[in-house]
Amino acid sequence: MNRISKGILYIISILNMLGICFIYPELPKRIPIRWDINWQVRDWTDKKVIFLLGLFPIILLLLISFLPKKDRKKETMKQRKAYGIVAMTIVLFLIVLVWITIAAALEIEFKMQLILPSILGVLLIIFGNYMPIIRSNYYFGIRNPWTLSNEKVWRKTHRVGGYVFAIIGVVMIIASFAFKDGGKFSFVVLIAGLIGVNLYSFILSKKVRE
Repeated sequence: MNRISKGILYIISILNMLGICFIYPELPKRIPIRWDINWQVRDWTDKKVIFLLGLFPIILLLLISFLPKKDRKKETMKQRKAYGIVAMTIVLFLIVLVWITIAAALEIEFKMQLILPSILGVLLIIFGNYMPIIRSNYYFGIRNPWTLSNEKVWRKTHRVGGYVFAIIGVVMIIASFAFKDGGKFSFVVLIAGLIGVNLYSFILSKKVRE
């Protein structure tokens, strides 16, 4: 991520915090903090937690600047484009999540079962698009004992994982509009995809050692 992109994200994150400060007096004493797989609120917490949620994007931006320099494999710094886009997407997602929480707390009517799965779907599609070009590192990507221990396993797992994540993202977007229980379906597909990719990684690692 270049300095301009990072600077813009810092500005957006600071504006996000200012927005939280502005809206804070209007929030009820308790805000939603957890949703179930049907995107129904299941847990509530003190509204002060919204400041912590608002700090997450800024904390992540600080980590984005710090962690690549600590990568022992020194690969993160060589792939700044992929690293930057993935990190930028997560930062923006966290900010959107803050305002979804605020909207839910203020009882603003919106279709959570459509909005959040669609946003998550877009997030997964972006991840999937960049996964094949991510080189082995200790900070982002599909990091398990098998990918981190073998370059070939890392490369093939991320190639397959890229397709899987992109497909899951598309499925989540379609399911949120096509099915009444799209949340459950999307959750099952996501878990199955994550298990499948890691299982593929494990099997591939076994074959490489033989």
